[in-house]
Amino acid sequence: MKICFVTCSFANSLNQADKIVEFDRIPNVDYYMFTNLSINSISWTPIYISNSEFTCNKNVTRSRYGKFMAWQYFQQHNMHYDVIIYCDSIYQPRSNLKLFEPYIDKAISSESGIFQITHKSNVFRELELIKHGRKDNHENCAITKTYLIEQGMEKNDPMFGNTVFVYDPNNTKLQEAFSRFWDIYSKEKLTHRDQPIWALISKQYSIKPVYDTNDKGYPHSPLLKHFKESKKGFNNHMYVPNKPKP
Repeated sequence: MKICFVTCSFANSLNQADKIVEFDRIPNVDYYMFTNLSINSISWTPIYISNSEFTCNKNVTRSRYGKFMAWQYFQQHNMHYDVIIYCDSIYQPRSNLKLFEPYIDKAISSESGIFQITHKSNVFRELELIKHGRKDNHENCAITKTYLIEQGMEKNDPMFGNTVFVYDPNNTKLQEAFSRFWDIYSKEKLTHRDQPIWALISKQYSIKPVYDTNDKGYPHSPLLKHFKESKKGFNNHMYVPNKPKP
C-alpha cells in the first residue's frame, strides 16, 4: 500500500507562513508540501506551484488546492497512492505508521472513502465564530450564509473538521465531491474558510465520513493526538485587521 502525507503552505514569504518544523519520516511513506515558496525541508518534499498557475488570487485559497485536489495532481503526474493523509502545515505527523493504520483502514473500507474529525459547531454557528475570530470578514460570511440557506443547508446538518483527514484518492464519489468543492471555492465568492463549504458539498454528494464515536471535536479529536503542533503564521491565522477603538 502506497501512503503519503500532504500539507500546504502558500504565502508571500516564509516569515508570514506557519513555521516549518522538521520531524522523523515513516519509512516507505512520502511527504509532500504544496507551496509557492522556496522551501528547504528534510521532512517535506516541496511540490512547487507558482501563483500564475492558479485562477484564484489569494494565498489562503491556493493553500486549499493540495488539501482537496492532491489526488488530481498525482493522477496528472503519474503518481499513484492508495491513501492520502492531509494535515495543516502547523502539524507534524508522528513517525509511527501503526498509529494511523486504524484510520486508513476505516477510510478505504467506507463508501465515501474519507475519515474526518468531528466538529462542535454547525455551519451557521461556525460562520459567526469565523467573524468574531477575525478568520474572514463580515461580508464574506454574510454572503456565504445566504448561499448555504439557498442551497438547502440546515442547522442540524453535520459539519466535520478539516484540520486533518485521511482519504482514499481513488474513490470516484469523493473525487467528484472534491472537484465540485474546488470549483466553487476557488472562485473566491464565498468565505475562504473551507469547512462550511465542504459541509454543503458533503450533503449534496452524500459524503458520509467515518469518525471516532468518542470524538469530542477539535482540538480533542483522537486523530489529532498523532500530530505535533508548531507555531501558527498569518498573524495567528487571523486574516482580518482588528478595528481600532474609537
